[in-house]
Amino acid sequence: REAASLIKDVVSEVCVGEEVEAEISEVKDFGAVVRLSRAQEALLHISELSLSSSLLSRPLRESLLEGMRVRVRVLQVDKSTGQVRVSRRVILEREREKEKE
Repeated sequence: REAASLIKDVVSEVCVGEEVEAEISEVKDFGAVVRLSRAQEALLHISELSLSSSLLSRPLRESLLEGMRVRVRVLQVDKSTGQVRVSRRVILEREREKEKE
């Protein structure tokens, strides 16, 4: 079972609109690189991190740590390059709207 799970994780691809529990693997000045699976990483741009602009007023390394888990939504998958863009902000926006109801 473990081997089958590993193979599935390596060959699976994410789809636009899918929500994934990701792990921050690297923090950069412009955002974070997040691991979606054993074989796939994505860019979580600083503009897609939060609803609050206060996050932009200090270095990201003060707010994000490698190894942190974050829920993200896949925004774009470039089939030719394999690059994936994700957002945490759209999930936070949806949660805020639910709270208003």
